[in-house]
Amino acid sequence: KKGTFYTPRPIVHYMCRESLKEYLCSSTSVPRYKVLKLVEEEKIKDLSFSEVKSLYDALKTVRILDPAVGSGAFLVGMMQEIIRLRKPLGEKLGIKLTSAQFKRGIIKSNLYGIDIEPEAIEIAKLRLWLSLVVDEELKEVKPLPNLDYKLCRGNSLIESFQGKNIF
Repeated sequence: KKGTFYTPRPIVHYMCRESLKEYLCSSTSVPRYKVLKLVEEEKIKDLSFSEVKSLYDALKTVRILDPAVGSGAFLVGMMQEIIRLRKPLGEKLGIKLTSAQFKRGIIKSNLYGIDIEPEAIEIAKLRLWLSLVVDEELKEVKPLPNLDYKLCRGNSLIESFQGKNIF
């Protein structure tokens, strides 16, 4: 009735990896076969230092928008994929962050979502917070970064705005 659908985890996993492959191929000069080995197999031994830096920087600055965020499954899946790739790249660059530090940075800088249902936005915020809290010590749990401008209620399927055709 509301257009709400459950997306199975393997589908989310596939969408995230395919999106990252295309993004990394188009935003870096790293050869496609090396990007595919990184995303599919986490192979970094064939990457030069400059390729590792380029890929790490691209993953650090990527902006991900889910135009129908729902419960946030795609954003959480994308966060996990970015961490999975950034950790070994970072280690090769001498950057060592905890999972909580990676997650906090990704939530703060990389993830955006829109949904027409206000409840979906709240569920997505909660899901991101829970994914962060599981990696922090209970005594050291910090507030979630302000997500009010990152996860917003809205209709991403509109064709016009203030009387002007978007397309």
